[in-house]
Amino acid sequence: MEWHQVLIRPLITEKGTAALEDTESKLVCYPFEVHKQATKDDIKEAVRQMAQELFDREVDVKKVNTMNTSGKTRRRGKYAGVTRGRKKAFIFIPSDQRIEII
Repeated sequence: MEWHQVLIRPLITEKGTAALEDTESKLVCYPFEVHKQATKDDIKEAVRQMAQELFDREVDVKKVNTMNTSGKTRRRGKYAGVTRGRKKAFIFIPSDQRIEII
């Protein structure tokens, strides 16, 4: 898969942006929503390709944590449905190698 098929979108949350602003830590965490069948190696390679293609620099991905979340049940009157599930990836990069996600 191409990198834009693996990395669906960055997750912009309060906790995620606070982690990006932390200058004390050695690693910076970038949260992304990723393809359901993507493995940690696929995600790591996709981040490297994205950084090379968009920013013309090498990025050393130190660690990738993934989490599958299931959809939540939602009701609207007598009708019930389920929101879609997603897979999240937390990508750790050394603090001196930053990438722009916005």
